[in-house]
Amino acid sequence: MSDLDAELAQHQFDVVMDDTSSVIVLEGGLGCGKTFSLLVKMLRLVEMHPGVPGLWVEPTHDLIGSILLPLVEEQFDLWGVSWDYRTQWQGRQHVLLVWPGTSKQTPVYLRSGDNPVRIVGFKVGWFLLDEADQMPSEVWGRCMARRRDARMVRGGVDSRQAVVSFTPEAGYRWTYDRFHDPAKERPKGLRLITGIPTTANKHNPADYATEIGAAFDDVDRERVLTGKRGAAGGRAYHRFNREQNCRPCKAPLEGQVFIGADFNVDPMVWVFGSYREAVHEMHFWGELIVRDANTIDMCERAIDFLAEEHRKHGSHLSRRALAESTELVPDASCNQRRTEAMGTASNLDHLIEAGFDVRRPSKNPHVADRVYACNVGFLDPNIGRPRIFIDAERCPTLVRCLEQQARDPKTGDPVKDGKTDHAPDALGYPVHFYEPRAVPRGNQVKRPL
Repeated sequence: MSDLDAELAQHQFDVVMDDTSSVIVLEGGLGCGKTFSLLVKMLRLVEMHPGVPGLWVEPTHDLIGSILLPLVEEQFDLWGVSWDYRTQWQGRQHVLLVWPGTSKQTPVYLRSGDNPVRIVGFKVGWFLLDEADQMPSEVWGRCMARRRDARMVRGGVDSRQAVVSFTPEAGYRWTYDRFHDPAKERPKGLRLITGIPTTANKHNPADYATEIGAAFDDVDRERVLTGKRGAAGGRAYHRFNREQNCRPCKAPLEGQVFIGADFNVDPMVWVFGSYREAVHEMHFWGELIVRDANTIDMCERAIDFLAEEHRKHGSHLSRRALAESTELVPDASCNQRRTEAMGTASNLDHLIEAGFDVRRPSKNPHVADRVYACNVGFLDPNIGRPRIFIDAERCPTLVRCLEQQARDPKTGDPVKDGKTDHAPDALGYPVHFYEPRAVPRGNQVKRPL
């Protein structure tokens, strides 16, 4: 690996060549080369302990196919490393074989952090967690329980390793509690490599750091470009302000009319808007807030609301036609939620029965991604202007909540206080559905050398 070693930045070299630390933690800015460090580390572990299985965990299964495997193909082929990927291998699913068919053949189990229950039923000598701060804390315990291959302990020397890399998410999440909190017991043999800036990766495009930084406010920009953890206080929707985002909606029925639906019972909040796809704009022009509500009642009230809006603009449709022409974007869990007054039918059942064109995603987006999509819409840094507009006179609760909802200093997520969270949630579902965005993360860079 001598030629490859020369290509590594100092922080990457430190990760790859450390054969004695039981746990290595690499914290750095977006694109500083964390995933590439893990890839080279995996190759070194395979070379030093051929035949001993390893484990690689990505935050989602999609990232295994879209980020990890293309990186393996590109780099291993370049380095002349023989490999194969099997969806099924000796009773295991999703296995990367390094040097297959030789005496050095080594399986690496590939798993996703969003499905930690599948990290079970095998033992390994080492494991790698990529973007660990995006994973639930349960993943760490499950991986440590799997790191028990006795072949890694010889002559009293324990060579088992765990390597964890991530850009710190907003707030103080489980990685802080596990690796930094002085009041808690930290893993034995821990080595921390922290504060690696994005600019440490000389292979990034010249304007990469500038482009990434433009997507964040001042506090988060410091975090994602330096890899230094920071508190996550402040407003959840920090890019919203009345001057740029609030204006009367004079043509509410222009474009695709939709409803964003939050299903909390007290209150239940639905917001009305129109999506103008040609210009990628969303205009919110109504809100319906009902306490002690149920979905049947909300459907009737919503159709009444729509009928009145059409009447004001000279349009007269039947109640069924009003519902069928309106796309309703709810919380994805509406299929499971029921209220006592509704009997055994779910919220989704009643929406469909009322005639709405329900656009329910298979699962809710990550909270951070939903909030990020809203903030980009409130002021899109790529075009320098907003794409989300709200009629403040007709949506006073929505505007007030967007101005007041805070972020939890520990998790970085919007505070769920029962007062300011329902209306922004109702807004966020259609925003992310029509104009999806994901928080820029280090493992979205194809070649993070």
